[in-house]
Amino acid sequence: MDEQLLTQINQARARTMDDSRPIEVAAVHDQGRLSSRERIDRLVDAGSFMEYGQLAGETSDPDDDTPADGLVAGLARIHGQPVLVATYDSTVRHGTQTDRNMRKLVRLLYLANRHRWPFVCFIDGEGARPGQPLVPPPVVVAFRGRWDVYEGLAELSGWAPTVAV
Repeated sequence: MDEQLLTQINQARARTMDDSRPIEVAAVHDQGRLSSRERIDRLVDAGSFMEYGQLAGETSDPDDDTPADGLVAGLARIHGQPVLVATYDSTVRHGTQTDRNMRKLVRLLYLANRHRWPFVCFIDGEGARPGQPLVPPPVVVAFRGRWDVYEGLAELSGWAPTVAV
């Protein structure tokens, strides 16, 4: 694989991490709160978090300034057991929701349903992101986006442990 491409990917990943965003993380700390990544680190077994959609910003531009489009999400372990975890990132556009980050969330719900894995979600945001176009509801029921989150959560009821904080 092209070394320059690998370097660009690693740089893009690094830009999403707290160390690369000290001003934003300090603002969260000033409010007496943890950053999204700190929350996950405190919840899950050390080193077990595998992030899903880390490079999925608001746009496909390599210089996009919305790390993970405001939703840090993925698979981890708690006491050795698999768990899916997501947390809205208040340092990215106030933790607002978009079609893209909702699709990431729905993917986790699908995995939780399929594998009966527990799902933990930290809700820390201001709702829909201003200026985002509203996506029409799907004609068929499918894991697509904003409207399917509630259906996905309802399907988990009694099937897989679900926790919202």
